[in-house]
Amino acid sequence: MSCCHRNGAAPVPARLTPRERQLAGPIAAGQPNKVIAIDFGISMRTAEAHRARIFRKLGVRSALELACALCPHRGVALAEDGVVYRVGPVVPDAAADGDAPA
Repeated sequence: MSCCHRNGAAPVPARLTPRERQLAGPIAAGQPNKVIAIDFGISMRTAEAHRARIFRKLGVRSALELACALCPHRGVALAEDGVVYRVGPVVPDAAADGDAPA
């Protein structure tokens, strides 16, 4: 089972600040706090604090889980105003299971 379909549960709706929305992508891509701090002109401690708040608000514990929570195949989207919401049901791909006709 892939991380994008973990338990079929949607993340808890949360409101991210504009800065948290900016940082969510690089964090989900696995960039370390030091690189994020340099790229965004903030201290490393501030980058750590943003990471912790993003994880808490979205109910994830790692950058991989964050990436999965924001995965477009999961039916979840991050809106312009920072709200994370479910946009449709998660439907496993039949071709991935080998059930698709040849």
